[in-house]
Amino acid sequence: MEIEKPKTISKQVKQYDGNLIGVQFVDYFYKLWVSNPMELIANNVIEHYSKLKYGGKLYKGSDFVEILSGFASPGFQFVNCSWEILNSESRQVYIMVTGIIKNDFLTHQNTFMKFSQSFTIAYAGNNKKSLGKWTLINSILII
Repeated sequence: MEIEKPKTISKQVKQYDGNLIGVQFVDYFYKLWVSNPMELIANNVIEHYSKLKYGGKLYKGSDFVEILSGFASPGFQFVNCSWEILNSESRQVYIMVTGIIKNDFLTHQNTFMKFSQSFTIAYAGNNKKSLGKWTLINSILII
């Protein structure tokens, strides 16, 4: 996921707009969750060390994406979402999202489930593998 890179002010201090990063991340994450969760691994947003806590169990890396894929289906969507974003100012951004998961395709009726999800994302740096990218470190999902 390529979003705003920290800008170098001096050799040791990097600045970025944590609120903008958070908004871009939420939009990107939920769009891919609905359309193609495997892209989260392909784009190095979810790494082998990325963790999801859901239903009392901990999932890492590809298992994390398998859980997301299990939800994704035609008619699956996130609606009425709101979020709070906290910039740690040390190249990490914390995000809390609440909203409704809607899926009316499978049941042929409106099915709504409230959800909450937290994210910790971190700047992955500038290297050959991740050029100015942010990586999902941890997430907790409650449905």
